[in-house]
Amino acid sequence: IVELQAGAVYSGQINLPNKPLTDYVTIQSSAVADLPADKRVSPSQRSSMATILSGMLGRAAIAATNGAHHYRFVGIEFAPSSSSYNYGIIQLGKGETRADKVPHDIEIDRSYIRPHPSGKTRRGIALNSANTTIKNSYIEGIAYPSEETQGICGWSGSKNIKILNNYIEGGAENIMFGGADPASADLIPSDIEIRGNHLNKPLAWKKKVTTKTLFELKNAKRVVFAGNLLTNNWEGSALRVTVRNQDDGAPFSTIEDVNIRDNVIRGSGEGINILGKDDTYASQTL
Repeated sequence: IVELQAGAVYSGQINLPNKPLTDYVTIQSSAVADLPADKRVSPSQRSSMATILSGMLGRAAIAATNGAHHYRFVGIEFAPSSSSYNYGIIQLGKGETRADKVPHDIEIDRSYIRPHPSGKTRRGIALNSANTTIKNSYIEGIAYPSEETQGICGWSGSKNIKILNNYIEGGAENIMFGGADPASADLIPSDIEIRGNHLNKPLAWKKKVTTKTLFELKNAKRVVFAGNLLTNNWEGSALRVTVRNQDDGAPFSTIEDVNIRDNVIRGSGEGINILGKDDTYASQTL
């Protein structure tokens, strides 16, 4: 356990190394006992969290590459350190071309992710890792005009993913899998469970930021999307299940075995958009 002082600020990108670990290294706030287990946190609990700020020039706060594994964060606030354009506050994986090289066994629990007040952040979490859980956390403010933003997005190597009991804001998409071409079919996002989350776009964003949908699949296998609350997508569909070979580099792109059930949708411009096959580039059929 690495304990960070609640209320303290730690600056500079933290790179998670690939070590021969068999159990988790846990990085947690010294006041984690004030954040009850299995309860979703909110920004009002920041005083019980330690803060990790990103590195300079838009770098991530946390970066895990090259097979890093067995890291857990509990009770941490993550944010950019400056107004520089930030591609992802947390980056789990970055361009691995083999499934056995992606980061894995990573957990983020009871944490708060936010953008810089005067900067632009593309994503809260770039989720290109395996055996990864995001739970009981709060992601807000990831939205800007003329910018494709996501609260959580994974497109390569995302496997055995659990997104549970979070509050998530995102401009274009709150949660998306796909959207860029993985190097091979082995890296298609797969075995994904998304339950008990609140996906929301604040009404204050209306006509001020780019919005598309609340949940989107473009390239994914074996997905369960159940028991979620989806609110305030005033234009466009609440859900998009649309096969996309995004940049014509992945004709193996597909969507297979998706179970969507027991969700509540309120305040959406449209319902569900389903596209069986990419209408721009070659793809497989949903």
